[in-house]
Amino acid sequence: MVILNYSSFLLLTINVICMEKQHKIEIHKESLEEKQKEKIIVGLLESIKENTVFLGEGRAADVFSYENEDYCVKEIVRDKIEFATNDIHEEIRMQKEAIKFGIRSPDVLLSAETDDGRKFIVMERIRGYSLKDIFDPKKKEAEFPSGFDAKKFFNELEKMLQKMHSEGMHHRDFHSGNVMVELKTGMPVIIDYGFAAYSYGEEDPYREENFPRIGHVTQLPKDINYFKELKNETVEATSAGGIDRKRVV
Repeated sequence: MVILNYSSFLLLTINVICMEKQHKIEIHKESLEEKQKEKIIVGLLESIKENTVFLGEGRAADVFSYENEDYCVKEIVRDKIEFATNDIHEEIRMQKEAIKFGIRSPDVLLSAETDDGRKFIVMERIRGYSLKDIFDPKKKEAEFPSGFDAKKFFNELEKMLQKMHSEGMHHRDFHSGNVMVELKTGMPVIIDYGFAAYSYGEEDPYREENFPRIGHVTQLPKDINYFKELKNETVEATSAGGIDRKRVV
């Protein structure tokens, strides 16, 4: 049985009791209709029970979804990496603020923490592929959309990055796995704000001193350097004809 207890806070908090375990769920998308909300919560509970379709994985998370659904479930698995990242609340905050800046990123719907310490983010599922998957010859299903315009794509991606930086935010993990190509639009989508941070004053946002498991200061790759690498990689791959089957113009 599922029991929903609604709080009076602006950010809706729900206590869900499922199979004698209690989970805390926060609603981040206030415009969700009740039926849609309940459907997503039920899906989330299925994810907690591991009855899901695996979509992919990153440095600090696994991502699951369902056939024909417009949302996906990201489970934070921080012990997969050797250094600290944003906690779930900070990651969500950075992603939502990036969206406010006009940067195309998945819309955050819900988040949840279970009574045994597992953490989940439910967000919009992007119909498309990461540049990393597109360039991977083993991922034959990962293709650019028909008529993909690489120049237009990277012009837009550069504008998004410039806007992010103008607001003082830095992604700090801007590799090919975190830049997606949306099939419907052929435009970029930036994902995964687990490393994102603001810079203040003259401080270097890519100098990270809070990696306790490493035990020393780390210099992260700059977003702009990653951007240049992604652009060059795309140009080289397409001009060499290495991914002709993936329909690039």
